[in-house]
Amino acid sequence: MKTRSRRYALLTLALLLPLLSCGTHTDGAPEPEEPMVGPDCDALVPQQCGFPFPSDHFTRADSTSPTGKRVAFGRSTLPVIAALKRPIDPAGFADSDGFSPGHAPLTYLP
Repeated sequence: MKTRSRRYALLTLALLLPLLSCGTHTDGAPEPEEPMVGPDCDALVPQQCGFPFPSDHFTRADSTSPTGKRVAFGRSTLPVIAALKRPIDPAGFADSDGFSPGHAPLTYLP
């Protein structure tokens, strides 16, 4: 039993050790993150546009949809496609009347 707990302790240490030195200046102060807040972003998580997801911030009222809402991502809300060097086109989501209840929530925790 001691060997098993020792393995778990070493594994935990190996996984956490790189995080202890991540994102700090030589003086120990955390590196400032440049906010990405723009007109298409949710100000709740300024470091990452599009988070938290799903969010009612990315919907608009629409009386013709069954839920009374329509998904309305901005032109720069979605991630950039590296090969095309531009964000994913939000038009493909415009006919959606909300987000799936089965989707795991995503956010960014600094």
